[in-house]
Amino acid sequence: MGSQRNEVRVMKVRATLPMYPHILPNLGDFICTHHDFIGINELMTLPVSLYFLSTDLQLAYLVRVKGDADVYNTKKYPFVHYGQKRDAVYAYVVPLARFYRYVDTLDVIDRRVVWIHHSFRCGSTIWAQIFHDLPGWTVISENLFHPHTMIGELPVDEAFEFSKSGEFRQMALAGFKFNVSRAPADHNVVVKGAYHEGYLFDTVAPTFKNMTILHVYRNVLPSGKSMYNAFIHFDNIEMMFERAGNQFFWSEYYMRNIAGAYTMSWPDTVAAIRQTPPTDIFEWFVAVWCSLNSIALKNIHKYDIKCIKFEHFQSDKKSSIDKVFRYLDIDQSLAASALQSVERDSQANTYISHKERAKSKMWQRIEESVKRCNRILQTLGFPDIDSDFTMPNTL
Repeated sequence: MGSQRNEVRVMKVRATLPMYPHILPNLGDFICTHHDFIGINELMTLPVSLYFLSTDLQLAYLVRVKGDADVYNTKKYPFVHYGQKRDAVYAYVVPLARFYRYVDTLDVIDRRVVWIHHSFRCGSTIWAQIFHDLPGWTVISENLFHPHTMIGELPVDEAFEFSKSGEFRQMALAGFKFNVSRAPADHNVVVKGAYHEGYLFDTVAPTFKNMTILHVYRNVLPSGKSMYNAFIHFDNIEMMFERAGNQFFWSEYYMRNIAGAYTMSWPDTVAAIRQTPPTDIFEWFVAVWCSLNSIALKNIHKYDIKCIKFEHFQSDKKSSIDKVFRYLDIDQSLAASALQSVERDSQANTYISHKERAKSKMWQRIEESVKRCNRILQTLGFPDIDSDFTMPNTL
């Protein structure tokens, strides 16, 4: 397919907005000036990565980072989106229709892909780094290209309906296929999604012929406590969740206008939250944990999902790695070197590194809050917050 010179607008990134964990990629992240126009075929020879897609703006937005660094290097960039935003030097704007036509030419559906779906604070980034250290593997860790950027602004019921639309599925699949295509042709590819990507199951899984899905999870109480510790130290998050007033923040306005994308993949969660509205950030984390594990349970037999429990990994790392390598038919002799991957901070140099979290507050147990958490868990069919929970198909 021919490529015209003016298909892609090239912009020089002059400044980047501060990194906030709850604000996902969007057009306002960078202050840019116009630099040039190029064709899409020329663009794809450059070390670019997908930043976000938008049906509202009808564009694909890609970036190139300083020094042409590899944003898929999970040691340098544990999360792709973090490296993109921190180090972008050029941005590229492609009309969405032209981006789709390019993606249609990609031959990727036969490639071996391991998709890591997960709940939060469960060791999934450790697994991404284990795979990264294997020869012949490329890991794409939390590239937040997907329409979540847009649907997070929709009312929750509309977001769920949009997630089932052809327009949404076309966008989600195009982004996923593009990411897989950026790995060397002879590599296996691991895609570690962000923790709110459960809506991709029925879009992506049937398309890739050699896809394996892993779900990484952790018990709800340590997950929630770790999430609290990881994010509450941000001034803007603390203000929103602790100073703005619970009655306003946890109102239907919040449910409809901010939370949609985190719960849309499992609408029963929304009903449970409306039945027992969270009154603080920890209760909200419990509700999200339910949503993420519910969508995995819903699809676990449909797509033969195998699960990895953090507590099992924590208690016996070698055994856990051996089981996963055996299941994926990875040379067992590589397990020893994989063990070395878990000794470092898997989220070093990010806003949730060990160093940053050491500055943060720890969650303090409040029994009334625990009771509300247990009501949410019970409504969605999970044991109470102090229980040990094991998913089916856990390796």
